[in-house]
Amino acid sequence: IVNKKLKKKNVTSLKKFRFVFLESSFDQYLEKNLKHHLNLYLKRLTKKGLNFVHVKLDDSFNQIINDHNTIYCKSLSYYFRNEFKFRKSYFSSVLANMIEKGRKIKLENFQLALKNQELFSNLFDKKFKQFDFIICPSTTNIAPLISDIDSPDSNLIWTYLGLPVITLPKLKGFNNLPVGISIIGRKYNDYELLEVCKLIDRI
Repeated sequence: IVNKKLKKKNVTSLKKFRFVFLESSFDQYLEKNLKHHLNLYLKRLTKKGLNFVHVKLDDSFNQIINDHNTIYCKSLSYYFRNEFKFRKSYFSSVLANMIEKGRKIKLENFQLALKNQELFSNLFDKKFKQFDFIICPSTTNIAPLISDIDSPDSNLIWTYLGLPVITLPKLKGFNNLPVGISIIGRKYNDYELLEVCKLIDRI
């Protein structure tokens, strides 16, 4: 089923688009090698005619991480309530902890998080209405070992806001291991995002 709001776009140049490079509180976690390669890649994009400006994401948007966690954990505890009750031993410790956390979340807190989701979505649309696409690192470090704690990143923000995102493996971190760069589009702008990413992927 194709949403009627989605329209196919034929994109041949990046110069007409307004890009924003998003700076946020997550930048403090950027691994130094990744940060170096990120700066190099941004310079390459600029030389190819990409028109982008740097914009700092308000710290108020950090609340999104908490709200996303509330919605996600509460939803998990609901949808897996029967399986968790009768087959708890089948669940990993990570998933089990999330479900246990979700069971303790009060309904009014869950409803508040859903209400905030709509408010933040509208606020974000207004803040970035003059731009076409957002660029930022997909994560702040290379993929962690299974025993390590993952580094904080902005991915949950795009999920929470319901925005289309494509990740391109254009960056490198520690030991030259690959790290992605994310291109985020407007709602219902999926086709144009795909076409724009095809061009960026050649750079």
